[in-house]
Amino acid sequence: MPEDIRWLPETEAGEATDGSDTLDLLLAALLGGGPKLLGDAGLARLSEARLQAIECGALARADDCLHELQCLARLLADATRAPARPPAQDLALATRHLGRLAQDGARWKQLAEHAAMYRTQRDLAGEVARRWLGWAQYFGEWPQSAGDG
Repeated sequence: MPEDIRWLPETEAGEATDGSDTLDLLLAALLGGGPKLLGDAGLARLSEARLQAIECGALARADDCLHELQCLARLLADATRAPARPPAQDLALATRHLGRLAQDGARWKQLAEHAAMYRTQRDLAGEVARRWLGWAQYFGEWPQSAGDG
């Protein structure tokens, strides 16, 4: 096994753990999963144009999350000042949703930053993409041609 491959796909692929959510699972699957060190290594293989599109889209989603978080926070503040307060269960759900929006916004922002890094640092992107390809082939995540051993 190559030295930089220390991850078993069964331990993370498709499994929600504490703190994981569908966004994290989706992004991990799309971006290559893989070693924690190179969690977004799948990005490195993309063209500058695709990375630009991902960066712009992810920044827009991060802004959406922030806007939604601000709206929900204002709504909660108003609801708790009203004479008839909402049920505690509803407040707890809304509070958890606030936390999720904050986490999602941070994750989208991180994706945008990493896309920008690979877009501007093409030498780094090439090295990471080569390592990612080795990992993907080793774990059967990348098809090998008939001529490959």
